[in-house]
Amino acid sequence: MRVNVTSVPVIENIVCIFEEVIFTEVLWISQEELQCQTPSTKRVGVIILHLGIHEYGYTTFLTKDGSQFIYTHIPNVKAVSPSRGLKIGGNEVVIEGENFVGVIDNTALCSFGGRISSIGKILSPNQILCTTPNLGRNGNRREIQSVSIEYPFECIYKGK
Repeated sequence: MRVNVTSVPVIENIVCIFEEVIFTEVLWISQEELQCQTPSTKRVGVIILHLGIHEYGYTTFLTKDGSQFIYTHIPNVKAVSPSRGLKIGGNEVVIEGENFVGVIDNTALCSFGGRISSIGKILSPNQILCTTPNLGRNGNRREIQSVSIEYPFECIYKGK
């Protein structure tokens, strides 16, 4: 998994530092945005992500306090209720499963048919409330849509 970091000036030898000991290289997306490869871990919970310059065996931290990054178990969707709705959308559905964690304001991105369609509200570690999208003009055809969730992970660099 990768985490996006925005509002970062381009600096040579910049690295992502997880928990002040695990260094990962960055992938520049644009002049102000980079991605950090998240290191694998069996630990679940909050860690601190810093940016720094690593040269000649020494590290200079560019961030004073860092940003929180949360490792979670993989969310698992088990059921969607109701299982049918109008093609014009707007139906509230409850997604049931496990390992739903509210990272940013208890929200998740709800996808129907592979397209992110709404911001869902995490009701509990086992339930998310989403709104179905409008499927457009498809005649009288019935469509089965896959349902998935994602978390909107993003860190904002607060440098000088």
